[in-house]
Amino acid sequence: MKPALTFLEKENDLRVTKYRKSPSDEAFLRELQKKLKNFEQGLRDETETQLPNIYILGLPRSGTTLLSQVLAHCLDVAWVTNLMARFWEVPVVGLRLSRLLGLFDQGVKLSSDYAVTDGINGPHEFGYFWLKWFLYPGVQIQPREIESRIDWGGLRKTLGAMNAEVRKPMIYKNSIPAFHLKKFYRIQKKSIFIFMSRDLADVGVSIYHARIRRYGAPDRWWSFRPQNYKTLSRLKPLEQIQQQIMGLGTAFEREIQGVPQSRLLFVDYRELCRSPMKVVERVRRCLENPKGIPDVRAKVAPLKFRTHRSQKLYREFKNLLNHTSLI
Repeated sequence: MKPALTFLEKENDLRVTKYRKSPSDEAFLRELQKKLKNFEQGLRDETETQLPNIYILGLPRSGTTLLSQVLAHCLDVAWVTNLMARFWEVPVVGLRLSRLLGLFDQGVKLSSDYAVTDGINGPHEFGYFWLKWFLYPGVQIQPREIESRIDWGGLRKTLGAMNAEVRKPMIYKNSIPAFHLKKFYRIQKKSIFIFMSRDLADVGVSIYHARIRRYGAPDRWWSFRPQNYKTLSRLKPLEQIQQQIMGLGTAFEREIQGVPQSRLLFVDYRELCRSPMKVVERVRRCLENPKGIPDVRAKVAPLKFRTHRSQKLYREFKNLLNHTSLI
């Protein structure tokens, strides 16, 4: 985790003030978790629960956050709350605190600020957790060779301990598992893997705006990076983003081949906005387990469909995506 922490500290320094994390708060959370590690071991029940999980995967700005919010709000499941995410080294502690505070019994707000959700119970990407377990030194996709060093058994037990704590399926929204899905699927065979899609030019425009909002400039890289990131860093911002979209998409397509179709769902952003409850029902039907299918506890009306089609930037991305190949 040390290389990842170095990357995260440097990345945090580049953020505009509004999004910058307090280094002292980050240090406090790391020290607190060191003191809780032995306590966590006493809490963990690693008995096989046979419960499936929901993994939401896809390009940045494709609608993955919105889908996680809709499913958390509507289904009788659990998820990584903003509170739980502070306990990435001792996730069962964070999960128990979330359960005791009734965070899974409250409605989830369907709003976010470039993947940052509102409220203590809002769904979180759990980035530090996934960086740790997949041995990522940052957000650049790692080669397959790293898979031989990953503690797959330990990860399976940890995910199982979280299921055992809540006795429900869990929602996870982070694409790191998608970059190694052939291997990850082997330890989560009962789970479903949902890939979100969206008009790629809309994705490009949204990533461009995210760069400016998070870092104050469009030439700062935001979110996951393809393996050839260093080569791409010499390109202009729009070209970088176009290559980012194509590179990540290619990585997803390669890994999907190792998962049975019965465990995959494909949801389009437009479909989610227009018919959210139909999407909820599709997901629900894939989650049959020894406890039955999760109940629908709330409903949501159709959501506002956001597109950037009227912007000049959209047309520029459309042209790039149609006429430029992957480097």
